[in-house]
Amino acid sequence: MDPGMTTTASIGNHAKFTARPVDRERIRRFYQDVLGCAITKRSNEVDFFMLGGDFFIAAIYEDRVLPEEEQVKAIWLELRSDYPAALSAEIRAFGVTELDTWEKDRLYFQAPGGQVFRVVGADEDLSRFESCDGPAGSSTSADERHRSASAMSSRPAPTSLHQQQDSRRNNGELPGRLEAQNRGPRKP
Repeated sequence: MDPGMTTTASIGNHAKFTARPVDRERIRRFYQDVLGCAITKRSNEVDFFMLGGDFFIAAIYEDRVLPEEEQVKAIWLELRSDYPAALSAEIRAFGVTELDTWEKDRLYFQAPGGQVFRVVGADEDLSRFESCDGPAGSSTSADERHRSASAMSSRPAPTSLHQQQDSRRNNGELPGRLEAQNRGPRKP
C-alpha cells in the first residue's frame, strides 16, 4: 500500500449467528413468517435468510452455542420498517425476549437463536446515534426531527408485515417476492 493512501471499510450485507439445532423450526418460522424473509438455502446445518432484498443472515446450527445471556453482548442489528408499530406487534405476538434499554419507546428484542434487533422506522431520523450534534451541516433541530418522526407514526398501518412488503414491492421499492418460490404460500 502506498504511504499516502488511506483504507476505508464498511459493513457488508452478510451476517451469521450460531443457534442450537433444536431451535431450527422456530427460527425458520420467525424469519419467514414474521419478518417475511426468503430462505435462500435450507439444510440441517445452515439456513440463509434474505432480508429486504439485499441483506443475508445465516443461521448456523451447532450444539455448542453461547448462553442467551451472553448473546445479548454480541452486535445488535436494526430492522427498518415503514410501519414499525405493526412490525413490533407481530414480533411480540410471535413471542420473543424483549430487552430493557434506555429507549423505552422502541422494541429491542432477542430473536429465536439469540440475535438481538431493534425496530426503527424506515424514514426515521436516527442522526442522534451518529453524533452529538446531528448530521454534518444539518440545521434541523431536535424539535423538527421529533415532529417529523411523530408525523410518520400517524400514518395508517397495514394489518400485517406481509401487506406492507407487498405494497412496497408494488411501488417498486423492493424486489419481487422470492419467498413464494422457497416456502410456498404464506398463511393469512
